[in-house]
Amino acid sequence: MKNYLFLFLLVGLWACSGSSDQSSADSDNSDTEVVEESPKPAGKTLSIEKVAFPSKDSLSIKADLYVRDGKEPIILLCHQAGYSRGEYKGTAIKINQAGYSCMAIDQRSGQEANGIINETAKLARESGLPTHYLD
Repeated sequence: MKNYLFLFLLVGLWACSGSSDQSSADSDNSDTEVVEESPKPAGKTLSIEKVAFPSKDSLSIKADLYVRDGKEPIILLCHQAGYSRGEYKGTAIKINQAGYSCMAIDQRSGQEANGIINETAKLARESGLPTHYLD
């Protein structure tokens, strides 16, 4: 339990210090994008994959999955109100460099962060579904 608390606090610190970081990992419409890290540790690969999964009411939740050498567990990154998964562009790379995989989700409320539009909130608005923070 202490290890999970430490990871949670570590992610929170990185989020606060790196929320405005930019990286070369720009999101696009492809399913998988392999990003070169600089410097890149020998034998380590980073795969950024755009994924989607259904919410309780079947709305498609969009996310970026940053997989480090197929490692689990995966740390879940949830953005602040008004933002998008783009809030974690720089932070996710730092988490990977620390040896962990993570997934940054677009929550149902929010707009944009670091040039990344919140696709889940946009889809909810277009579908006439609620987009309040608790939704």
